[in-house]
Amino acid sequence: LAQAISRYIGTQTGSWASHQKARDNEPRYNREAIQKQLDYMLSMEEAWRNYFATRAMRPPQFTYEQLVSKLPIIVEHVAKMCGIILKSNANPKELSLKKQGSSRNIEWAKRFAKETRQMAIKHAGLDMKASDLRKAAQTVSPNPSADKVKQN
Repeated sequence: LAQAISRYIGTQTGSWASHQKARDNEPRYNREAIQKQLDYMLSMEEAWRNYFATRAMRPPQFTYEQLVSKLPIIVEHVAKMCGIILKSNANPKELSLKKQGSSRNIEWAKRFAKETRQMAIKHAGLDMKASDLRKAAQTVSPNPSADKVKQN
């Protein structure tokens, strides 16, 4: 979710990395757009799992924080795992990442999670009032086999 939110903010600001200057526009929360980014991230994750599975390889596991702090080591490790030979002039030690997230990202993640819970509750019908639940319960026969006997 955090990565999906960061990607969504990047689409609005034009800043995809800490060294890029953001446009002046202030990002606005949009649940549907974040969900699309989340769906994309999950599909990419699945594609990578399939890539490694079809090669009978165990995918590397690391967190974003590990990637930020050990980027050159992880790049070299993943390249070697995949049989990729880095160009002789490529120096992974020159790579760097800096986390761009802010309190906005945390607030949006909490808001997204809350809205998702609310949607799930509503979809499951758990947001009904007690009186509505009693009415719904009265329409369901407490003894379904008795209904079958009455119909015969």
